[in-house]
Amino acid sequence: MKTIGIVIDDWKLSIFKHHLTEAGYKFTFHKGISFGTLILRVQARFASDIASAVQAADAECASIKNKQTLIRACIRQSKALGAFAFRAQMKKP
Repeated sequence: MKTIGIVIDDWKLSIFKHHLTEAGYKFTFHKGISFGTLILRVQARFASDIASAVQAADAECASIKNKQTLIRACIRQSKALGAFAFRAQMKKP
């Protein structure tokens, strides 16, 4: 068995935990080198063995990140439209 290190953002931990546990891998997590990161130490025979679990977790994280970006954009747009409607209402005699 080899120990394989994976560095992730700390908010991704629950997603990676789910995918790695579901695939049957044992791992530990440790504080990362920089703020907001973690290091996962996964036990596997080869790095290629965990590739599918890591790719699935990474894809799920990307999906969540894209949804968060879309939600933020919608909030900004609704605030801008709200401010526009408020200004238009103030101009009425």
